[in-house]
Parts: sequence; structure tokens; C-alpha cells
Amino acid sequence: MSILFKNTLFVFLAIFSFWAIAEDEKESKKEENKTEMQANLVEKCRDKDCLSEKFKSAKTAVEKNVIIEEYCLEIADEKEQEKVCSEAALILIAGNEKERIKPDYLRAIKLLDVACNNKQHDISAISCTLLASIYQKGEGVVKKDAKKAEKYLEIGCKKEELSSCVQLAEQFNRQGKMMQADKIYKNNLNGFNQACENNISDYCYLLGNIYAKAMGVEKNSDKAMDFYLKSCKKDKENTARYCYAVAEKLLNGENIQKDEAKARELFKIACENGEITACAKQGAK
Repeated sequence: MSILFKNTLFVFLAIFSFWAIAEDEKESKKEENKTEMQANLVEKCRDKDCLSEKFKSAKTAVEKNVIIEEYCLEIADEKEQEKVCSEAALILIAGNEKERIKPDYLRAIKLLDVACNNKQHDISAISCTLLASIYQKGEGVVKKDAKKAEKYLEIGCKKEELSSCVQLAEQFNRQGKMMQADKIYKNNLNGFNQACENNISDYCYLLGNIYAKAMGVEKNSDKAMDFYLKSCKKDKENTARYCYAVAEKLLNGENIQKDEAKARELFKIACENGEITACAKQGAK
């Protein structure tokens, strides 16, 4: 799998997957970030550089109006089929003006289903998460369907795709199925820990919530605070975002011990890293 494609895939998934982790962020800000990231993906895929070398080989066929999924489904090698189908689905979601491909969610879903049910893990599990997100949100002409979303998230989670597990747990929570959600959190603690240690701050913050709110584990405020602070410091790109969120928790004593001095310290870090709303709260009491 090309590095460019993998980065593009994860950028797109970031729109869908991690909205559930930072539950304390304002809704308006989340929508603003989502719109910006989606625009970036569409711009990339309007350029042929979005395509991998493997998919570029289909360029002539596409220009001759051969249906894109037919090219994908005709590939005999299962692993190669998975790669091409997944990438073709991304292109169909975003569209590609240079290749004269119009956005088409229904065709993309067909390809994502092929990839999700593939035995390979590398892309297939991520495809399950993306497919589920389309049904959760009701993207394009696709109607919301919680049952279909749950089906694909369960497939992805069984393949140890953490983003699928997180979204599945969040869906269970929204449905009031707390015990099922807690079981998912408990069963995937090792994976979340590993992701946190690999500097993915979203999972550090999630672990903070898990221990602060006793989600599948016994409440442990010390562990919760350790993970909250890691989310603030592990990933520079998210420093402002999570330092601000943790500072708010400390200021209000939300599921952790109130600590105004520490809150001011984190507001300062968030401010210095671009979170403007934190600047006025450095002296909060």
C-alpha cells in the first residue's frame, strides 16, 4: 500500500472516526474541522496525484468509460483487489475531475463492502469503519441506518481496527446499551494503550475517559489524569485541543479532582499552541 494512499485514507477517516473520542469539544468546532478536512481530501482527489500507481494503470479504462467497480472486481488476487477497491471507493466518494469521475456514494459502498469483507486486515478493517460512518451520518444519498453501521463496525472491531471498536462502543452508548459498550472498552484496553504509546493522542484521551468514568473498568482518577495529560503532550498537532479539554475538566472537577492551578497551566499551553479561547482563561478561578 502506497504511503500517499494510506495518508489519504487516514485523513478521510479522521473526519468520521475520532469525533466520538473528544466528546467535550463544542459541536460547532467539530463541524468546522470536519468541513475543512473534507475539503482538503476533495482537493487532493481532484488531482491525479491522489491515485496510487496501481490505480493509475486503470486510467485508460476509466477514460473509455469502463465502470470503475468492474475493474476492481475483476482482480483475481484478493489482497490486490482489496487495495484497489478501497482506493476506488475513496475516489468515488470525493470525485476526481481530471479522471472525469463524479462523486457516487452508492457505487463506493459496493466497493467498500468488498474490501470490508476481505480476509486481509491492512485496509479492509479501515474500510469497515468508513462504510459504517457513511451509514451513521447518512452521507450523500445514503440514508442513516444504525443496524448496517453496527454490522460493519462489528466486522472492523473483530479485525482489531480500533476506530471501529470506538465507534461501535459509542453507538451502543447512544442506544443505552452501556454494558455492551463497556465490554468493548475493556476488551480493547491493550490496543488503546498501544495506540496511546504510539503518540496517537485521541486514544490517550479516550483512556482518560475510560478510567475517569469507569467505562468497563474500575474508576481510577490517578490513571485517568495520567492519560489526560498524555493526550495533551503526546501529539503536538493536538496539543491545543486536548490541553484545553483537560483544563476544562480540571477547572470544573469533571470526573477528576478539581485543580485550578493545573487548569491554568494547561490553558496557557493551549493558548501558546493556538487555542485562542484558552488565552482568556489562563487566570481562571
